[in-house]
Amino acid sequence: MGTLDGKVVLITGTAGGQGRVASLVFAREGARVVGCDIQADANAETVELVRSAGGEMTGIAPVDLTDPEQARRLVEGAAAAYGGLDVVYNNAALQRFGPMPDFSVADWRTTISGELDIPFFVSKFAWPQLVRRGGGVIINIASMAGMIGGQVPRWRGTPRRMPASSP
Repeated sequence: MGTLDGKVVLITGTAGGQGRVASLVFAREGARVVGCDIQADANAETVELVRSAGGEMTGIAPVDLTDPEQARRLVEGAAAAYGGLDVVYNNAALQRFGPMPDFSVADWRTTISGELDIPFFVSKFAWPQLVRRGGGVIINIASMAGMIGGQVPRWRGTPRRMPASSP
């Protein structure tokens, strides 16, 4: 018996990284997991990993969570898969990185949408589902990107420090 037997967890951004690990951990503890991502093939790999480990997981992909209508449909589909929701694990994000002088307004808007709209939309539409089951938990995940303001993360190329300003 796991500590989460009978619970239903919606995890966003399950194609890899923290979302994939969260899917495996929640399932190991007995939760039924609904995972989604914009990357359908990698999301399907996570579903297979969870099932191979003896867990229960449904995958919904591709889904663009910056679109409120797709977020709404995701939450409805997740609740329908196992009869409700108990936990929302907001892991999905979309951000752009670069030095300020070269950072475009379009990149800024993409980052704001990907970092703020995604968890807002999912939480907004999941709220009634959580209440219907007697309450629930919303977990918002962040990454190291919030702590390295002076560097461009390694996955975008070689780390670079912003030039120091002159006194």
